[in-house]
Amino acid sequence: MGIQALRKDNIPPVVVNSTTQLALAATFGGIATRISFGSRQISLSSQLLLNTGTVGAGGLDAGSLGAVQLWYVYAILNRTTNVANLLASLSATAPTLPTGYTDSKMISAFYTNGSSQVGSTVSITGKATTEWMAYTPAVSNFGTIVGQVFYFKREGNAVRIRGGFSAGTTAAGQAAVNLPGSLTVSTIYTGRHVLVGFWTSGDSTADGQRSILAHQPSGADRVFFGYISTSQNGYDLQNGTNLPVSVSDGVVIDCEVIVSSWKETLF
Repeated sequence: MGIQALRKDNIPPVVVNSTTQLALAATFGGIATRISFGSRQISLSSQLLLNTGTVGAGGLDAGSLGAVQLWYVYAILNRTTNVANLLASLSATAPTLPTGYTDSKMISAFYTNGSSQVGSTVSITGKATTEWMAYTPAVSNFGTIVGQVFYFKREGNAVRIRGGFSAGTTAAGQAAVNLPGSLTVSTIYTGRHVLVGFWTSGDSTADGQRSILAHQPSGADRVFFGYISTSQNGYDLQNGTNLPVSVSDGVVIDCEVIVSSWKETLF
């Protein structure tokens, strides 16, 4: 890589190589990748890798990945050696730079999935949107469930959840599925159950107009199974009562709920 007169930066998207590694290509659009740090601009001669299992240049600035976390990706520069590298940090403003590195420039961000692995990149400009990522939610008031598979993605200030399980029967109480990580639903749902999606089942004993509901403040970290009609399992919207859901042929859900800590963009 070399120093050159300042021109417009040419920075390709950071891509996910694996659940533990991201990469920044050496070229973009047939032109060398260029990154400016104040008055200095460098061009890459080879790709840069970020390995999330290490701490320091080419890794995390501290700690380790946790479930459903937002990490910011920086290009960093050692002005003495003119060496650039990548660094991931939980800080959006002040990453802890490795020894010898003096400059940083945020170029991307990524979310971890429910297994504390690299899940999906997210743009640092415009609407914050990710690809689907796997997670294993806590499921309230279902007994033993089988074949649980759930995915989530960010769409601006909302989290969308898809998934289900092949069998399960609730005990008495309101059936619910937790949001990924430590996310909670927005306070716009305070004091009422709001329709945010639907659930379906192949069980003939669970017929009805099935709904997924968001509510604050009780159960702010989850969404609830419900019914729009009366005399059905789940939360009865007409009578305001909780009834258990009983399904032996599995459940599939699809919902989108506004999250209290998110806005449309990352900043």
